[in-house]
Amino acid sequence: ELEGRLIRIPGVTAAAITDTLPPAGDPRSVPYVALVGGGDASAEGLQGLVKWRYVTPGYFRTMGIQIRRGRGFADSDRAAVQQTVLINETLAKRRFGNVNPVGQPLRLNGHDELIVGVVGDVRNDGLNAPPDPEFYVLRSDRVNAATQNQRPPHGWRAATALIRSTAPAEASIKMLQTAIWESEPTVAIVASTLQQQLNPHFER
Repeated sequence: ELEGRLIRIPGVTAAAITDTLPPAGDPRSVPYVALVGGGDASAEGLQGLVKWRYVTPGYFRTMGIQIRRGRGFADSDRAAVQQTVLINETLAKRRFGNVNPVGQPLRLNGHDELIVGVVGDVRNDGLNAPPDPEFYVLRSDRVNAATQNQRPPHGWRAATALIRSTAPAEASIKMLQTAIWESEPTVAIVASTLQQQLNPHFER
């Protein structure tokens, strides 16, 4: 319902919902070794964590993140039998090398999920840090391999609504707040522009 309200805001050209907003926030993560289907986590090349976040189909367009290979998420993916995932370029290079990842499986909680696209890297740990390996899961009401333990009260505790708009920032923020409150009048909202989100990182 909220997705529909966001895209109908006057001046909005793209809209999405996610759990965390770069370059801050605290995305969820899984051990890299889990994505390759097992092995010794202490072995060379298998260490470290891979971050992930849930997004709705309009996320990459709203954020200006390019689809490098394959495609982005579609509404039809929400009803698909097999979960689809997108990975960033850093994870693609680490996991698949020179092989095209599109159409390849990614192991999530013991299930092989289908990679449908590769997206550009985002500096989610700050503007001065190198991009981390990361993958994206489509937010839906269906329990899937990545989100089976993310149901309330453990998951979906907060959300970030994003809009890209041609309207002035102050007016856009007010209309965004109104759209959210029309869906849930009691929810607490903290709103800002992406530039305001970035400023503390530029100042470091």
